[in-house]
Amino acid sequence: MKQAEKKEFKINNMGLYKISTIFGIKGNPVGNHKVHLELGRKIYGDRHDSLQVFILNKLKQKIIQKIPTPEEWAKMTAIEKSKFKITNIGLYKISTIFNTKGDPVHSHKIHLKLGRKIYGNRYKCLQQTELTLEKLKQKILEKIPTPEDWVLMKWRKKQKIRIADMSLRKIATSFNVKGHPRDNYSAYMELGRKIYGSKHECLQERTPENIRKQILKEVPTLEEWSKMKQMERKIFKVARMGLVGISTIFGVSRNPKDSHAAHMELGKRIYGNKSDKSKNH
Repeated sequence: MKQAEKKEFKINNMGLYKISTIFGIKGNPVGNHKVHLELGRKIYGDRHDSLQVFILNKLKQKIIQKIPTPEEWAKMTAIEKSKFKITNIGLYKISTIFNTKGDPVHSHKIHLKLGRKIYGNRYKCLQQTELTLEKLKQKILEKIPTPEDWVLMKWRKKQKIRIADMSLRKIATSFNVKGHPRDNYSAYMELGRKIYGSKHECLQERTPENIRKQILKEVPTLEEWSKMKQMERKIFKVARMGLVGISTIFGVSRNPKDSHAAHMELGKRIYGNKSDKSKNH
């Protein structure tokens, strides 16, 4: 129906606007084509081919006006997907209109599937390729090149990071690592070893022996250990742990940052009783 026809249309002396209120539809079907189509679905049914095809084609045209190529569609970031709207309709609603189950904002697979319904099946960039562990490793290494970068990643970045449309937890599951690597440091380090290999010192487990090796590199003797001042004790770290964390690994209950006696007790556990005895300061 053309605009003039919509304005003149009457049934039982009721115009389209009045008819739409009877069908429980908000908005003016004369001035709003979307409301006009919604009224049409109420009258003729959701499955009426001509209405459905018309809606899909119109929606496709509007999407392609905004994102002209399938390559651009495939490269959309998570932020772009979440902000994307056509006539105030987001991607999730668009996917339901195209009868695509799932969330295209958070699932790259669903996003590509929706893309195929919009642009067609012939485009390689819209095909979902199988992601092997080796390919996943490569993608991780492109984003986080070294094990040192991995170890130094902050919690906020762990929370936000996405690789191949996967969160850290999903990546850990792919590598058969139990626990959430965002919050569980042990699981995070285990995942790091699976990605970069187990030979890297910075990725070793926090066992007393591994921690001892790293401490000896920083402070070779018990004598040097005993001479550490309180400020030095407060800032001392190995394997991203301060003295309090280190003391728990070696079974020392008191705080070595504030207590010299606790600091020396920890020193004896690290260097052994055979080390040269040092004077308390």
